[in-house]
Amino acid sequence: MGAQLRHQPRSQGQRNRQPEGTDGAAISIASAPNRLKVTDWSSVAWNDLGHTSDDRAWNIKFSSWNVNGVRAWLKNGGFEYLTHEAPDIFCLQEIKCAEDALPKEQLKVDGYHTYWSSAIKPGYSGTGLVHEMRKASEVTYGMGIEEHDKEGRLITCEFETFYLITAYVPNVGSV
Repeated sequence: MGAQLRHQPRSQGQRNRQPEGTDGAAISIASAPNRLKVTDWSSVAWNDLGHTSDDRAWNIKFSSWNVNGVRAWLKNGGFEYLTHEAPDIFCLQEIKCAEDALPKEQLKVDGYHTYWSSAIKPGYSGTGLVHEMRKASEVTYGMGIEEHDKEGRLITCEFETFYLITAYVPNVGSV
């Protein structure tokens, strides 16, 4: 029988607590393997489409790529990566393409949802998100600060059990 992984959400009070040993003392990293039960990740068949007890796939293939221009990326065969690897979630940064100039037909994949956030300034920054999960219940673009939102740097998708954020963060030298 395959290994079952379950996410155990921590309560607010547990979030920043150090694990404790049986004597109540904090566990050091060096002593942790001797005191805690550790999952043997080498025994998990990562390419097996194992499921959790509620019949949902427990593994999600996630990819992120700074494409440095989505049109050049397409021209150089970047789309082959998407069709070959078939990630569940694919984030693109630095698409450098205005919304009305996006080659949406070339970027369309059956069964995938796509979201694009372009900069107002042509040929500058921008992000994209492509996923094959259930359609997001809510999608927001930017962070609510006009000065930054006009650069198309952030897309947030709200799903039933998690939020997915893709961001193109400026280089420290460019702020």
